[in-house]
Parts: sequence; structure tokens; C-alpha cells
Amino acid sequence: ASNGYFMGQDVDDGLILVENIATSDGNYNEDYDRSDRGSSVQEEKHKKEIKMLNDKLDKLLTGQQKHVHFVCEDDVVEEEEETQV
Repeated sequence: ASNGYFMGQDVDDGLILVENIATSDGNYNEDYDRSDRGSSVQEEKHKKEIKMLNDKLDKLLTGQQKHVHFVCEDDVVEEEEETQV
């Protein structure tokens, strides 16, 4: 309706365009705007596949984790006290 150039319209043309959009939207019933979003069977299949891949990824990442010992001030103080005794 605006030929992709809405911002270049003057106020009157813009109002006509908005009214035209509102009118044409009211002409369609609810079933017209609905589209097939896919079957629920396919959605469930994809959800299961994604969950399975996430579980595999979690196992892989868990297996590659290394234990890291963080040194903090308490550890240093305890070592100094032990060497002084």
C-alpha cells in the first residue's frame, strides 16, 4: 500500500494508509491469519532430540572438567603458621 516508503508520505497519505490497513485487517476472519505451525508430533520429536543432544553435551563437558584448587588468603596464612611451629 505504501510501496515500502511510509516515512516519505505526508500526514494525510499516512492517515489514509493506516485506515486502509485497519479496514483490510477487519475483513479477514480469524482462520485466515492462522498458519500451520507443524504437527505436535513433530514438535515433540524435536524436543526429545534436543533434550537428548543437551544430555550428551552435558556428559561430554562433565567428562572434560578438571578439578582446580584455588589458593586463597586462608591457605597462605595456614601454611605460614605451620612453618613457624
